[in-house]
Amino acid sequence: MSSQAIVRRIDTLEERVTRLEELPGRIDDLTLQVLQLRGEMRTEFSALNDGTRREISELDVNVRQAMTELNDKLRLEMNGLNDGPRQEMKDLNSGLRQEMKDLNGGLRQEMNRLNDALRQEMRELNDGLRQEMNGLNHALRQEMKGLNEDLRQEMNGLNGGLRQEMSGLNEKLRLEMNELNNTTLRQMRVLHEDVIARLGVMSEADRRSPTASKKRPRKH
Repeated sequence: MSSQAIVRRIDTLEERVTRLEELPGRIDDLTLQVLQLRGEMRTEFSALNDGTRREISELDVNVRQAMTELNDKLRLEMNGLNDGPRQEMKDLNSGLRQEMKDLNGGLRQEMNRLNDALRQEMRELNDGLRQEMNGLNHALRQEMKGLNEDLRQEMNGLNGGLRQEMSGLNEKLRLEMNELNNTTLRQMRVLHEDVIARLGVMSEADRRSPTASKKRPRKH
């Protein structure tokens, strides 16, 4: 069932419901008019004779019967009008439910297809990312190995240079210490010889001095 047909049926139902809603108001207006007529007739016929009253009673009975028949007819018509929209509303409801089920089934199938496509795409992206990460990891490891080897060679070169420099400084320090030691020994020898010479001079001076000879003790 197309959407336009559903809209036309809904409009028809609304018109019928509007008519049904107007019927109670018409009945109320008719009842009010009859009551007014009865009141006027009672007022006017209150002064008539018994025969006229009997006619009025018969007329009243006829009016009541006519009103009852009209009321029954209106009720039947309202029931018929009500049954028609109810059945049509049921049919529309069934059609709408079936259409909603069909749409729901189509949407579910489309959602399932989209879900499967999305999962497949996510798997492919995941595989691609894994491969790219593995490649980057391998390249990074190679680069780290190269840097490590370069660093080792540079450290070995620095270590060798440092050792050579320390060996040179050690040899230079040894030479300076030997030179200082030799210089110190020479100075000590010169000083020792100078002290010995001075002591010899002082001893010779003491022997030659007459005061020194007088102070010598006599031998018994």
